[in-house]
This record gives sequence, structure tokens and C-alpha cells, in this order.
Amino acid sequence: MNEKEKDSDTRIYALDGLRGLAALAVVAYHYTGGTLRQLLPGAQFVTLFFILSGLVLSIVPLRVGIDTYNWPRYQLRRIARLAIPTCTAIGICCIVSTIAMHMGWKAEEYANAFSTSSPSVWLHNLLTQLDMLSMTTAGTRVDGSTLAMVDLPSWSMCWELLFSLALPVYVIIATDMRFVAPIALACVLLSEWTQWPPLRHMAMFALGVALAKRLTDNGRETMRDVVAVPLALCGIVLV
Repeated sequence: MNEKEKDSDTRIYALDGLRGLAALAVVAYHYTGGTLRQLLPGAQFVTLFFILSGLVLSIVPLRVGIDTYNWPRYQLRRIARLAIPTCTAIGICCIVSTIAMHMGWKAEEYANAFSTSSPSVWLHNLLTQLDMLSMTTAGTRVDGSTLAMVDLPSWSMCWELLFSLALPVYVIIATDMRFVAPIALACVLLSEWTQWPPLRHMAMFALGVALAKRLTDNGRETMRDVVAVPLALCGIVLV
């Protein structure tokens, strides 16, 4: 990391707090039921998390300059930080599911994958679970078939990894709020009409990048700029 990157690599703790709040809300949404679950805006907090990810990930390269930023180092760090824990968590889930199946646990969606006694078939099914492209759509594949995921929450980590790898493209094409905001809104409407959530996720990440560009152009983090993030989210939620 060069001196310019060190000077620019400062955290905005207000955004860390918002990301933590969003993550806790999603966890609460998945582990509650009844009326309480209906009151928790789980999907909206996922949207907020993706907007904040776009902002947090892009703010340093935008400050440093996309031509001088150390992209290879950034990509390797993100792969190590996201891919290794995700693959480890999925592997542990596969092992636990296999043990549970052999102890008599009944789950039709996992039966073919984890009740087998063949090591080669089990390894094939494990590698199938690491299909991160399918996991970003919660198990729905391009051909319309579905993958029974043993670690469903890992889909958001897969999105974070894809966003991280695609960040150089985002910071080039998604930095003008005048164009990104209406396009993001159109993508949200289209995703609801087509029932294809990935389009919404990609648009929300682009919105976060555009917010980061506006913040860095101002040269300072004002409360008005930080509040622009949840205000942008409110507009999406109202749709």
C-alpha cells in the first residue's frame, strides 16, 4: 500500500454502525417468526447492506484514483477475506448434514446429496454446493433448476465476493448520481416485475458507488452526505 492509499484508508464509523444494524436486523429476521418477523424489514435491510457495501468498498479507490489504486492487492485481499470463510462454512454445513442424515435426520432436499456412502459422489455434491453463481440467486440456476443449499445465508457473502471482483468496472461506470439514481430506480421496478432479485442487488451496489463518488468529490464527510444513504434507501423501500 502506497502512502496515498494509507492516507485515504480511513473508516467512516457511522457507516460501520449502519452496516452492523443491517446485519443484525437480517439475522433477527431469519431467527424469529410470527408477528415479529412480519415487522422486521429483512429484505430492505439487505438492500441497505448492499448500498453501504458499494459505498465502503469504492470510497478508497475513488480517493486514491482508479488509475493508481493497487487493484491486484485489493482483489486478493477480498478473495481471501470472503471466499475462504464462505467455502469453510459451506464445507462444515455439508459435514454436519451428512452426520445428521446418517443419524436418521429426514430431509428430502438433502437426501440425494448427503445420504450417499460413495466418497466421490459426496465430493461432487460438496463442490456443487460451492457453485457461487447459483448461490447468488438462492439456489436457482440459469437453466431453471434449483440447488438445495445447505447454507442458505451464504448467498449474501457470494454477492459481496462478486461485487468485490467487479468493483473496478463499477467505479468507472457508476459514479454519476444523476444517471445512476434513475437507472437504479428503474432496475428495482424491473426486478419486481420480472421477479429477478439479482438486478436489484446490482443496482443497489451501483447506488452505493455513486454515493461514494459524491462524498469524495465534496472532499469531506458531512452528516448530510452520510444521511443521504438511508434517504436513498427510503426511496427504494417506498417503491
